[in-house]
Amino acid sequence: MIKIVSNSGKGNLRTYGIIGLVVQLVGSALAIISIVLLGGSMPAMEGLDVNSPLSVFIHVADIPFLIGYGILVAVVVKTGVRVRYLVASAVLYAFGLFYKFAHHDVHVASGLGFGLSHLDHIQLGNILGAISTVTLAIVMLIYSQRTPGVTDQQRSSPRPSPSRP
Repeated sequence: MIKIVSNSGKGNLRTYGIIGLVVQLVGSALAIISIVLLGGSMPAMEGLDVNSPLSVFIHVADIPFLIGYGILVAVVVKTGVRVRYLVASAVLYAFGLFYKFAHHDVHVASGLGFGLSHLDHIQLGNILGAISTVTLAIVMLIYSQRTPGVTDQQRSSPRPSPSRP
C-alpha cells in the first residue's frame, strides 16, 4: 500500500503535489502536440483515418490530463486548503472537460460555442484544465508554507498587546 505522508510531512505532500502538476501538464502538452502533429484534424473529424497510429496520441494524452489533476486534488485536500478554492478550481476544470470531451454539437447547442471550431474547443479545454491545475498547485504551495496549528480565525483576530506593569 502506498503511503502518502511519511515522517517528513508537508515536504512530502508538496512533492506529490508537484508530481500531480507535472503529470497533468504533460497530458496537456501531449494533447496540444498531437493536434499539431495531426495537422489540425481529430480522429472524430474528417481527414484522419481512425486506424492511423497518430490518432492514439490524443487518447493517450487524456490519461495524464485526468490522473494528474486527481493526484493534485488528493494532495490539496490533505494539505488543508479551504473548500472554496477547491470548488473554484473544480468549476474551471469542469469547463475544461466540457470543451475537451463533449461533442461539438453540444458546445453549439449549449450557447457556449462562441463560434469556434471543434479543434478550438479542444484546445480551450486543454488551456482551462492547465490554468485550473496551476492555480490549485499555487494555492497548495501557499497553504503548505503556513504555520502548522494556527487556524485562519486565530490569524485574523487581533493580537492582545502585552500588559506592562
